[in-house]
Amino acid sequence: MYKIAILIIMLNLSYGYASAGKLSLYDHEGAIYISNLDKPVLPRITDKNRIKNLIILKARNNQIDPNLLMAIAKVESDFNPNALSNAGAIGLMQVKPETAKRFGIDKNSLYDPELNLEASIRYIKFLMRRFHKKSLVIASYYGGENSIKKNKIIEPKAIEYLKSVIKWESYFKNYGT
Repeated sequence: MYKIAILIIMLNLSYGYASAGKLSLYDHEGAIYISNLDKPVLPRITDKNRIKNLIILKARNNQIDPNLLMAIAKVESDFNPNALSNAGAIGLMQVKPETAKRFGIDKNSLYDPELNLEASIRYIKFLMRRFHKKSLVIASYYGGENSIKKNKIIEPKAIEYLKSVIKWESYFKNYGT
């Protein structure tokens, strides 16, 4: 009832804007926004639970194990969509701008968790087609696809990363998010 009253008040207050154009209601992440724009700028997702739900949804829509994506997000940024590494990797999944560009995502969008995940998923799928083995996919996500030698040897710096991702993947598989 309280939300309806506020909505009515907001509609009345924004009536002046309605005469200049149409008003639209948008439900985004459980909040209602009123805008006279065709496509309003909505706030970015920052809550960890919402980010985890987004990861699960995107993983399932792309036929990728959600536990693997959760583990990579945990290790890469601890689910922080605003993370920035010293190497220039950005956002939730720590995607480098050149990787994003390669997979059709604008580098300026990498702080958006949804687009960051999209770039990451496209890269992971590429790595899966190339290496066909999860350990090589994880190690190459960390060090780049050229870090895996022709004889499929993982560089020492990627081994700790691989162990951490596998540990978190197991945790999410056994205990959930």
